[in-house]
Amino acid sequence: SVADAEAEVSTLINKLRFRDARERLQRLKELAGQLGLTKLSEQMAKVSQEFDEACWQALFRQNRRSARALQRFLVECPGNPHAPEVRQLLEKLLNSIRFTRWPLDLAEARRNQRLTAEVLELPIRHTMALPGGASMEFMLVPAGKFVMGTAQQGAGFNADQKPEHSVRFMNPLYVAATEVTREQFEAVTGMMPVGEPGPEGRNIPIAVSWEAA
Repeated sequence: SVADAEAEVSTLINKLRFRDARERLQRLKELAGQLGLTKLSEQMAKVSQEFDEACWQALFRQNRRSARALQRFLVECPGNPHAPEVRQLLEKLLNSIRFTRWPLDLAEARRNQRLTAEVLELPIRHTMALPGGASMEFMLVPAGKFVMGTAQQGAGFNADQKPEHSVRFMNPLYVAATEVTREQFEAVTGMMPVGEPGPEGRNIPIAVSWEAA
C-alpha cells in the first residue's frame, strides 16, 4: 500500500540509513511510474520534497552527539541544505575531545574519557581476542599530556630514559591496560624467549629487549 511504502522510507531514515532510504524512495518512484500507480507517484513525490528535512530531523532528534552519525549524514546526504550546520557540529564535537589544555587532573581526565567514548561511540574498556584463547584489555585514553623519561638515576636506570620531557597527544587512543604478559606475547608472536618460566608464570609481565618487542 501507499502507507506501507512511505513507512519503509521513514523507517530507514529513522535508523539513519539515509542512502538506503534514498535508494528505496527512487525504486518506489520508478515502480509507480512503470505501473501507472497515481497515488503512489503522488505520495513519493511528496516524500521526495520532504526527504532532506526528514533526514535532518532524524539526525537532530537521535544522534547529534555522535561523531559517527554526523559523518554518515555528511557522506550520505552531501546535498542536504543542513550539511554546513552538521559540519560545524562535527567540528565542535571532535574539537571537544582533542588536546586543548593541560595539566589534566584525574577527575577532568575521567570526564574527558567519558565524553570521548560518547562522541566516538566507543567502549571505555575494550577486550581484544588473541590466538589460542588469550585476550588483551585496552583502555580508552582521552587526548592529553604525560611526562616521559626520567631525570633520576639509580637501580635499573638506562641512559636512553633521559631526558624527562612532556609528550602531548592531540587525539584519543587505546592503550593496553597492563604490561604484556608472557601468554599474550606467545599468542601474538608464536614464540617465548629463552629462559622464560613455564605455564605457571604465563600471566606475569614478560621482559624482552626493545628489538624483540
